[in-house]
Amino acid sequence: MNFLNPSILIGLLAVSIPILIHLLNLRKIKKVEFSTLMFLKEIQKSKMRRIKLKQLLLLLLRVMAIVFLVLSFARPVYEGYAGNSDNRSGFTTLIFIDDSFSMTARDGKGLYLSQAADAVKKILESHSESDEVYLIPVSAAGFKDQKVLFNSFKELNDSLERIKISYKPVSMSEICGYSYKILAESKNPNKEIFIISDFQQTNFSSFNDLLKENINARDNSFNTYLIKIGSRSVNNLSLDSLVILSKIIEKDKDVKVKIFLNNHTNYNVYNKTVNLYIDNELRSEKVVDVNSYDKKEIEFSFRAAHTGSVKGYIELVQSEFQDDEIIQDNKYYFTFYIPETFNIGLVSDSQKDLSFINLALQSASDILSDSLKRKSGLFNVKTETGINENISGYDAVFIADKKSFTDKEAELLKDYVAGGGGIFIFPGISIDIVNYNNTLLNKLNSVRIENLNTDKDNNLNLNFERVDFENPVLAEIFSGSRLSSTSENFNIESPKINSYFRLLPNENTGRIISLTNSYPFLIESKLSKGKVIISSVSASDDMSDLPFKSIFVPLIIRSIYYLSNDFDFQKEYISGKSGIIAVRGLNNISELILPDKAVVKPGVNNLLPKENYLFLPYSEITSKTGIYSLKDSAGNEFDFALNKDPSESSMLLCSDEEILDYFKKAGIVNIKLIGQNENITSALNETRTGLSLWKYFLAGTLLFIAGELFLSKKLEKNG
Repeated sequence: MNFLNPSILIGLLAVSIPILIHLLNLRKIKKVEFSTLMFLKEIQKSKMRRIKLKQLLLLLLRVMAIVFLVLSFARPVYEGYAGNSDNRSGFTTLIFIDDSFSMTARDGKGLYLSQAADAVKKILESHSESDEVYLIPVSAAGFKDQKVLFNSFKELNDSLERIKISYKPVSMSEICGYSYKILAESKNPNKEIFIISDFQQTNFSSFNDLLKENINARDNSFNTYLIKIGSRSVNNLSLDSLVILSKIIEKDKDVKVKIFLNNHTNYNVYNKTVNLYIDNELRSEKVVDVNSYDKKEIEFSFRAAHTGSVKGYIELVQSEFQDDEIIQDNKYYFTFYIPETFNIGLVSDSQKDLSFINLALQSASDILSDSLKRKSGLFNVKTETGINENISGYDAVFIADKKSFTDKEAELLKDYVAGGGGIFIFPGISIDIVNYNNTLLNKLNSVRIENLNTDKDNNLNLNFERVDFENPVLAEIFSGSRLSSTSENFNIESPKINSYFRLLPNENTGRIISLTNSYPFLIESKLSKGKVIISSVSASDDMSDLPFKSIFVPLIIRSIYYLSNDFDFQKEYISGKSGIIAVRGLNNISELILPDKAVVKPGVNNLLPKENYLFLPYSEITSKTGIYSLKDSAGNEFDFALNKDPSESSMLLCSDEEILDYFKKAGIVNIKLIGQNENITSALNETRTGLSLWKYFLAGTLLFIAGELFLSKKLEKNG
């Protein structure tokens, strides 16, 4: 126990007054014995003992009344850490204000973010200008270029007024880790952390994360205040997890997409409108119902009208506020790219082995020619006799009947595939199998070639037994929606096979087409970001009549689309989380265009990419959801979308017990939770100075005085 006015304790000397009076009353008086009264002596002794006991009790009551009165004026407190608020040492105070979009909710006291701002002002009332006070929106925690320490309270309040809703979710472990780094450098004896939030369940990462962040704070040299904003459950609907269902996207073909509508409320909702926009044009509309705490899968279909970058978003229309109070998660953005031209590399030891592939590409160009017979420029084809550094400039590479590979060629192919390239290998009848296995296929982590089977009599009886119609190369070519990876009933004409290579799959391979003897006819493998397709027969007519079958042309064309490095449309990038975005087709990046059309030039925050990758840190530049565009000096453009973190859409809150238990399990002892109905100033002063006891001592004084008066009257009456 401490005293805020310890000098008053000198008043305890006043207890000597009733003691002196009592002692003076005990002075002995000369006794005169009367024989006639002697028989009463024994009776009086017993009565006097009772009177002396009551007098001692009366003395005790008077002494305790004086002691408690003096102690109440000395302002006793219990377990305070800052001492007298009028004469205290300096403070280092960190104030974290939750600016995630869940703070746009409201209750009877108004907007959550406004309530949080009012709480900051209350905290400042208990500080002086000489204190170190940091104001940190949680979205800015960890930014080196973000100002969080202010020179004056006026500057701090001005900054408080400028805080806007962000799309970065709150992580208690991140907040604590950031706090400890600042407090470790502080020289002030008093250190405080304030976290002002609605404390969603998603704010709390795993317990182990907080333990890691708390390693340097086990001395508990700081005090933590958790100020809880909000008093009610918030209703919310949200969109997330978009998937492009189309295996391959082509101009003038239908594109299918799927998204989930989530209901974060305690009741079912009906007739909710969800719209699809492509290039800012409304293309489709759906009306759906969603059960409580359930999700609804919604599919859209639209036609891709042009090549190049296609930008779109899906929007949930906020029809009734009571069903959907949060609007920041009602849009989901996406982009995909349809190449205008594919750069195709054809590699072979002789032109003859490429003739049928060239014919397939020519046929596709004729089909795509316009009404004026102008040739389509979709395929830009170049023939190579070997593998060289030019391979990096191709979208897809076909290798037909190349006899063998050098170690350098194999390394170039490995790097090309690992970087996202795609190759299609048609082994010729005269290849060096040992060279293929040991020099090339081993590096690609693909199949091994067992041998060349030349048993013509048996081979002519081979047919396609199983076809994976879910593989993008074959998907959506053939009619019949029931076709799948296990379909055995299909109408694809099998080629007549004279000879074929027996391909031995491994765990990294997937069969596209299998033969009736269970050996693969067409097989796929992957290496890092790229893909490899291998045929068991050549692209010429020396092993089979595959080039003359109807499947050959679509197989070549669809493989180009699939193997091309331009189809990264399934990637999902989250605003508020760091990531790496693969950037292709750009040189000499000149600018980044933000969703609000603001332009960022190279070198700002080291945001723009080097080579083919963009490191995407969370910063003021990437803090918004929407579609971003990168441009180079030649006018080429690369678009990508940033969306909100779906976890932030859940409005489930932690109970007070769960919040405190989370921090206490991490060893944070000096912690106080301040509820919405509590007075922040009183709670703060009580924690700083300790539990004020003067009222209890004053009440004790009154009780002792009342007891003294009662006992005095009783003695007087009996005296």
